[in-house]
Amino acid sequence: MFKELKNNVKIVKKTIFIILNLVLISSVFANDDLQINQTDTLVVGDVGVISISSPSNNSGLVYTYGDTISLSCYIKSFSPNSESVNVLAEIKSDSSSVYLDNVFVGNFVPDTTMLIVFPIPWIPQNNCDNEVFEIEITITNTTSTDPNSSNNIISEFFTIYSFPQFTDILSTLGIGFQPSWDTQGACWGDINNDGWEDLYVVNSNANNQLYLNNGNGTFTSGTSEYGVGDNGNGWGAVFLDFDNDGWLDLYVLNAGTNTFYHNLSGTIAPTVQPKCVNIINNAGGTSGTSSSSRGISVNDFDNDGFVDFYIANEVADNYYYHNNGDSTFTELATSSGCQSNQFGHAVSTTDFNNDGFVDIYVGHDGGQGNILYQNNGNNTFSDVTNTWGVSIVGNTWDLDFFDYNNDANMDIFCASADFASGSYENILFENKQNYFDDVSFLTNVSNGFSQSWESATGDFDNDGWQDVWVVNIGSDMEFFYNKGASSSNVFKEVSQKINISSSDTSTKTVTWCDFDKDGDLDAFIGGLGKYFFYRNDNCSSNNYLQVRLEGSQSNKAATGTRLKLYTQNSVQIREIDGGSGRSQGSSVAHFGLRNETQIDSLVIEWHSGIHQVISGTNLTVNNEYQFNEESCNLNPILPSLIDFGDIPVGVIDTFTLVITVDSSLCDLFLYNISGEFPYTDLIKVDTTKLPIIISPNSQDSIDIYFENYFSGLMQTNLILNGNGYVGSIPLIANGVTDIPEKEILPQKFSLSQNHPNPFNPTTSINYELKSNEKGKLVIFNILGEEVKEFALTERKGTIVWDGTDNFGKSVSSGNYFYQLTTPNFSDTKKMTFLK
Repeated sequence: MFKELKNNVKIVKKTIFIILNLVLISSVFANDDLQINQTDTLVVGDVGVISISSPSNNSGLVYTYGDTISLSCYIKSFSPNSESVNVLAEIKSDSSSVYLDNVFVGNFVPDTTMLIVFPIPWIPQNNCDNEVFEIEITITNTTSTDPNSSNNIISEFFTIYSFPQFTDILSTLGIGFQPSWDTQGACWGDINNDGWEDLYVVNSNANNQLYLNNGNGTFTSGTSEYGVGDNGNGWGAVFLDFDNDGWLDLYVLNAGTNTFYHNLSGTIAPTVQPKCVNIINNAGGTSGTSSSSRGISVNDFDNDGFVDFYIANEVADNYYYHNNGDSTFTELATSSGCQSNQFGHAVSTTDFNNDGFVDIYVGHDGGQGNILYQNNGNNTFSDVTNTWGVSIVGNTWDLDFFDYNNDANMDIFCASADFASGSYENILFENKQNYFDDVSFLTNVSNGFSQSWESATGDFDNDGWQDVWVVNIGSDMEFFYNKGASSSNVFKEVSQKINISSSDTSTKTVTWCDFDKDGDLDAFIGGLGKYFFYRNDNCSSNNYLQVRLEGSQSNKAATGTRLKLYTQNSVQIREIDGGSGRSQGSSVAHFGLRNETQIDSLVIEWHSGIHQVISGTNLTVNNEYQFNEESCNLNPILPSLIDFGDIPVGVIDTFTLVITVDSSLCDLFLYNISGEFPYTDLIKVDTTKLPIIISPNSQDSIDIYFENYFSGLMQTNLILNGNGYVGSIPLIANGVTDIPEKEILPQKFSLSQNHPNPFNPTTSINYELKSNEKGKLVIFNILGEEVKEFALTERKGTIVWDGTDNFGKSVSSGNYFYQLTTPNFSDTKKMTFLK
């Protein structure tokens, strides 16, 4: 029964059996009014429970502790006679009865369906954790013997949710605020390197403000000390370390000329003020002059170790500023093919297609369509908007790349508004690996029409799923709680349940940070005459992990670096935030873990190409860690020679290349394997396994194919390209014409590592047998129980497993083993199935 539970729900060993002895207080329906369990034959004494209306996960409601929950169900008489029934209600928790009642219902009309509403509601006691309960309803005929007991009991699981409660603590923080201020954006960053992230607030009608985090729950103004009180009609800002000196600089977007503050703290005496100077005219021109810049995103687009940035402008083409590495920038938007059009309002950057290069998605207003630019890897970009299905015309004011369903692909949330012409629905694009699918209505984030100015994504309750906070003009703020990717209506709007303002309709910016280092995300919100500082008072026992990074070969602040956290039940990805639109969140990667206590590994994908693996044995939940980029002296174990032997002309032969990584620190990331000239076209690889990632102290394999067109000896090298690694293996083959053309048989058995791994929804397993052997491939769970068996009827092939057992039922998430056996061979490997 627990297989039906949603992924996001913590299973608590409490079961509620509601055997409802309900009072009939309303509504008798004719048979045609409710088409449930209809039958052609009436049987004397047959009564049944048809369905549970409430509480039910299918009701569309979200139940929380302290709610008054109405209990209701449908019952039906399948009898030609009038019957009397008892419907008994009992609620149990840990075998202790907390609710019990018994009600008699007389004169149950023949062949009739009734809605029963239990008159006394149930109020679950306060709890800090989500809990799963089972409701069970039983009906008993007291008039005559019921000949059909199969419909007397019905049960269903439902969830009581515990949401984080937010408290506005602005008045206690020492943050100055004037009701006349119109706040447009904000960003978090540790400008003074004291280990606590500071807050910079951008106003359009007053001086911007820098608030220094004192580390004790209060802030002190640092605006004058750092000289960053810009008054250029501001729209947004980001922190960045453009010169890799270890001190965060600050770029400010304005309606007029933008401002670029260079932080000199590392080169001046501590007493010197101001600590920042405006270098906008020295760093590559008066960027932003009269362009009314509206959005900025910082990232390393060419992987050269220096951060670049892209700016969306309202009254000019957009800018792409490439960092020259000498404290100057060159504007390359036109020459790189990503200049876009006017009315730019938002920009967000990530490697959406996982090819190792950062791409750009630009949001527009004023009738201009959004544009997705794919990075070609040579500092040029291609417009792939239509190919990937993300064309939206004229209504995007903010963009966020995030992985809402934990499938290790970056999805897109679009906060939608049109300042001139009205409201639009928000949009969620799910990354399907070769296109984006609009799942807004399916996941319940569109939530009607609104003027959404900005959004922030993060796991605010540490349950392992990222939520979305949206601020609006003309309507209340919205908080979309993520129930988990396999849930129906994945997101639920719960702003009224988490104690955030329900009366403010003029909020423009939202950004998050665990400012007090208590393990949960807090939020700053600004707008027209409004500041809110919401402390997260999450009382759940959900676990978390936080990670700070510092680059060496990559940019110092690690901006844009991707982190993948692997546990037994999930894989989560985060990126060090370089800003999206007008605001920027914390530079500390935050992972919620729910009740998981064991971490398998953390993989850090640096811009340099290094994939650094931190073993779970070095990670303890509910802690913050800092990791510095470390070079990996990868020297994988490879065969000394690939010898295909004699190959008849016109025949394709296969060699299974086994690669072993003996490094205990880093994984090997191979993105290309090819043959050297002049035999490049003869050598192919199994591209379904590229890129191939091999963890420390482990091995994997990939099939190499040689398609022969020539006679005579052929000698070349197989070249392997990866993260900071280039390897080669000598390869020889002898083309012959005097041997009858026949299939080349393998000299040994092979069982490949499944790909992808972890996987959802399917994975492929390649195998190879000798011609005179038959075998089978069996999948086992961690208890050693057989889950599914495949008969191997071909000498060579691929098994595709879709996560179902021998009966076609979906299995639960977790680790599984697959074993290839023949009379003379056996091999076993491990894989991980995610939901």
